[in-house]
Amino acid sequence: MNKDPKRDKNEDWDINSQQLTPVIRILLVVAVLISVLSLFIAPSYSLQPSLTARIIFVLILTYVVLLLILRTERARSVGLFFLFVTWFALTLSAAVLMGGFNTAFLDAYVLIIAIAGLLFGSEIGYTFATLSILSVVGFFLVGKAGWLEEQWGLPASEFVTSVRLVYLLVAYVLIYLIARSITAAAARVRANKLALEQSNIELHAIQSALEQHVSERSTEILRQSQYFKALVDNIPIAVVTLDLNNQITACNPAFENLFQYSREEVVKKRLDKLITDENTQADAENHTRKMISGEVVRYKSVRFRKDRTPVDVEVYGVPVIVAHQQVGVLVLYQDITELKRAEDFLQYIASHDSLTGLPNRMLFIDRLNHALQKASRSGVGLAVAFLDLDNFKTVNDTYGHEKGDFVLKKVAQRLQSGLRASDTIARMGGDEFTFIFETIVDSADALHLARKITATLTEPFQLDDDQVVLTASIGISLFPGDGDDAAALLRRADKAMYASKMLTENSCQLYAADQPLLFPEQPVSTEK
Repeated sequence: MNKDPKRDKNEDWDINSQQLTPVIRILLVVAVLISVLSLFIAPSYSLQPSLTARIIFVLILTYVVLLLILRTERARSVGLFFLFVTWFALTLSAAVLMGGFNTAFLDAYVLIIAIAGLLFGSEIGYTFATLSILSVVGFFLVGKAGWLEEQWGLPASEFVTSVRLVYLLVAYVLIYLIARSITAAAARVRANKLALEQSNIELHAIQSALEQHVSERSTEILRQSQYFKALVDNIPIAVVTLDLNNQITACNPAFENLFQYSREEVVKKRLDKLITDENTQADAENHTRKMISGEVVRYKSVRFRKDRTPVDVEVYGVPVIVAHQQVGVLVLYQDITELKRAEDFLQYIASHDSLTGLPNRMLFIDRLNHALQKASRSGVGLAVAFLDLDNFKTVNDTYGHEKGDFVLKKVAQRLQSGLRASDTIARMGGDEFTFIFETIVDSADALHLARKITATLTEPFQLDDDQVVLTASIGISLFPGDGDDAAALLRRADKAMYASKMLTENSCQLYAADQPLLFPEQPVSTEK
């Protein structure tokens, strides 16, 4: 708080019983006692001046008491004026009535000096002290010269005797100066004490603010910790944390539900040994080493529950960094069983015929390319067969497409039953089917397999109360003689099939334009 500079000088020296030290109080009491004693026991040279000095002395004490009680600015101004008038009256009465000083007048001087210094400031006190000393010395010198004796008829011996009063005045001034020094030191101590108390208050306020800030931050950190813990505990993704030794430090409820382990069963266990088998453990440990070394990994794999049932998961692992130093690993497991099933289903319907469940053209071409690569490396022959049902349109026209689809499903089942494990069958569309015969020695081997397939169709198909007998025409192309790529082999097998159908139904034809029809058969009619 800023103070009024006009009042600092005086307020610093105000008498305050709570601020003055006991030493100053003792010095003031001694000064007053000396003044009182000198007033009553000092020799008087005339009754009237001594009585006047006593009256002035009592008035000064009364004023001091009133000034200490009132302690207002107006009272201070009036009091300063009163002291000046009192001092002037003392000096004038001493000069006119006595022609010198006695101890009563000197005590009044000292009292005025003390009041001026303590109540109004050191400069005012020094001013009164200087004027008083000059007055006493002046009276002494004038009396010494005999000037007053000539002018007023007063004896000079009385002025000579007043010299001893100067020593008393000087003693009072010294007492006053000592008191002022002690007061100044006490004031500095008080100022330092106040400054220290203010610093303590400020430090306490800072400490309180810091404690409040720490409390708020601790509360916020706790709230965030609880918030993130609630997120981890309620997230449907399995979460587990590892230390740098690949040991589990914590897991969430989703992890317990997914792998059927309790938290107590997994803590301090090696994760890769807990949820893997002999086929997946090495790959899992390799990915964990990458995470511990600071890499982020993401992959799909299979993990195993406590009862050793497999579960398809997507694994996402990241290193945990605190203060620029890795302290562990965070691993997330997303159960993708349903997603895997959906992907497999989509892949299945994209590569298989929706009616018969057989591979479609796309999958057939893919498998044929793989078979050709395998045959090229091994040097073993390969055959592609193209089958078309004879007069199947009659079945659709007679029984309807729903019954026709039923017959196609049965045809697919019979054709598949006549194949070896290494062979492939696909439905190309309508009533057309294609085959891959691997490890073919020669054309006779391919024709034997084709005859075996057509033999599965000799038994009639039951439709309600009717039976339907079907036949098929097959065209065959051989690798590498008839082509070395999938498109060429399919195209030439298709051409051979049409040649077989044009010559006679229910027959097999190799792709060879200059060769006669092999194994002709009589067509079998479709009966209702």
